[in-house]
Amino acid sequence: MSQTVDLSIPSFPTLFDSSMLSTLDSCERKFYNEYVQHLSPLAISPDLHAGGAFAEGISVVRTCIYVHQMSTDDALAEGTEAMMRYWGDFEPPHNHNKTCERMIMALHYYFHEAWPVESDHIHPIMLAGDKPAVEFSFAIPMEVRHPETNDPITFGGRFDMLGEYRESLLAIVDEKTTKALGDYWTQQWDMRGQFLGYTYAAGQHGYRADICIIRGIAILKTKFHHLEVPVTFPNWMVERWWEQANEKVARAKAKWLSGEWTYSFGDACSAWGGCTYKSLCMTDKPELQYGNFQRRMWNPLEKDPTWPIGGPKSEYVGNVNDLK
Repeated sequence: MSQTVDLSIPSFPTLFDSSMLSTLDSCERKFYNEYVQHLSPLAISPDLHAGGAFAEGISVVRTCIYVHQMSTDDALAEGTEAMMRYWGDFEPPHNHNKTCERMIMALHYYFHEAWPVESDHIHPIMLAGDKPAVEFSFAIPMEVRHPETNDPITFGGRFDMLGEYRESLLAIVDEKTTKALGDYWTQQWDMRGQFLGYTYAAGQHGYRADICIIRGIAILKTKFHHLEVPVTFPNWMVERWWEQANEKVARAKAKWLSGEWTYSFGDACSAWGGCTYKSLCMTDKPELQYGNFQRRMWNPLEKDPTWPIGGPKSEYVGNVNDLK
């Protein structure tokens, strides 16, 4: 017998990424609010926007150098302009380290002091048409079918570069901006689903990555630090990740069909300064609080998945009837 679906409830996501899977692990209700209801705080994340601007600058500089054969300084001039266009008129909170000016300085630090092109041990591989493998995006079908369309749900994302590491290994490279590069930062990647997903997806596109390289740039008030962390994943771990990813999506599909999304009542409520959806969970009628949020479609194929088309704006969401 076919499942009867209540079409008055929000649509189920057609595309998943590692952030969505991680959120589903931590709290089903947060997943529902963020990726099914598409609710977001009115404020844009300054860290995600700064990271997106930095990724834009890195991509433009590499393209200028490896495709157009430009000098590092000329490429940085192009990358700086690209970052400024990307940044727009966004204003981060007062005393936040990741201002537009500081992120541009971090871009110059990356290519002049941290990893200058002439001495860098990683270079992008060239794809068809002499295109460097920067901003490697992917979208691959999963084993779970969408509850409304019956098409395969897609697993997607992007990483900064697919390159040759020390002239012998195929490497997935991803840059991270952060506030500090301590022990916690260096030790958080060896079972990170994000990079297991990158490795699996690259393999599905015909590129069996040997290693993942995570490059960190710490943005401090008056200086910068940098660090590179290599991580390798055995085949069995990558395959186990893929099996688990499909099981998690299947679980989310079952929750969507039943309409029963459980609350964490645990660490997810207070981690990283507190869940942004906590106010919804602390009221008997969360639909009355929707006006404090705006709609935002999470897009993992973008440099900043949270940035609304046309920039941030205040949008009145209304009550549960408006969302229908």
